[in-house]
Amino acid sequence: MAWAPHFSLKGTNGIDIRDAWEDVPNCYLGLGAPGFPNYFVMNGPRANLCNGTGWLWSTAMLGSSLVGYTGGIAGPFWFAASCSPMIVFFALLGISCKRKIPEAHTLLGIIRIRYGATAHIVWMFLCLVNNIVACANMLLGASATISAMTGVHLIAATFLLPVGVALYTFVGGIKATFLTDYLHTFIILIILCHFTVKAWTVPEIGSIGNLYDLVTAATQRNPIAGNQDGTYFTMTSKGSMLFGVLHILANFGLVIMDTSFFIKAFSATPKAVVPGYIVGGIEYFAIPWAVGTLASSVVLGLESNPIFPTYPRRMSTTEVSNGLVLPYFAITIAGKGGAAAILLITFIAATSTLSVQVIAVSSNISFDIYRTYFNRAASDLDVI
Repeated sequence: MAWAPHFSLKGTNGIDIRDAWEDVPNCYLGLGAPGFPNYFVMNGPRANLCNGTGWLWSTAMLGSSLVGYTGGIAGPFWFAASCSPMIVFFALLGISCKRKIPEAHTLLGIIRIRYGATAHIVWMFLCLVNNIVACANMLLGASATISAMTGVHLIAATFLLPVGVALYTFVGGIKATFLTDYLHTFIILIILCHFTVKAWTVPEIGSIGNLYDLVTAATQRNPIAGNQDGTYFTMTSKGSMLFGVLHILANFGLVIMDTSFFIKAFSATPKAVVPGYIVGGIEYFAIPWAVGTLASSVVLGLESNPIFPTYPRRMSTTEVSNGLVLPYFAITIAGKGGAAAILLITFIAATSTLSVQVIAVSSNISFDIYRTYFNRAASDLDVI
């Protein structure tokens, strides 16, 4: 079971959590486990898989499909709605920072100038923790999917993913992150557009009306708990709304503390910051919303069809938790080629995000630790 911890933990009833979760992991909003009051986890079972190639995290595509499958059309909407606002918010935050402190290289430099050395050190630690959480969240989500689709050991996938990142980030620095962001985003866009069109060419789907009928019939057989009348086609979904609130609060904290967002704002010209973040935030909305809705609709509608990978059974809780809704959607409509395409976009989205995070942390070490506390006379060349 991918979600069960590797250590022993007994609950109030004396049962080990690994035994309790052997068949179905039970975790409220991905945070707390019933019967285990001392167990707290971030992004556990039934949680979002994450937002953000630098912004488009692999888990955004996988997670939006997951919440669509478990919560109906409200899930992908709330996923997108809880990711886009903070990107747009950076249009204000970025230009404000550049206007007040135009020579700043990092967020931490602003904190040091405004609040002093103590706040600088505390904020530096918090930002580092945030970077670690963001990387772990994205890396584990992508690794779980790659492991489930290829059979590669989860630990091996987790360690192999960062290898390519280390190579091109070490050679190209921040320029490499901009180039790979552009190239990787272009590749992902082409593949997702292909899937969007390809879905309607599958004879078992054929049209929007037929897909609607398939999903309606599927949810009548297996109602979605917490949704009005158990239907997929409703925005009255308790689980999706709770997820939306949790996700938007978590994402605002993550983005404000994520120094990689500030680095891109500082690297761009002032006239590019505002339109870049506003347009980026608006366009980002379409990816988890459209992809998550289409993928989860197709999976729910065709689960009982022989062309579905798990036929004649439904997807298991483990498969859903491992983010396999989107991969199974791709396999259903495009066969092995679809599986290969999902592996590709998962890999390149993960490597781009890791590259951005590596640059953010290295910039903090260079400017906020080395130049600030060890060598104040260091030139930009020395810092690099």
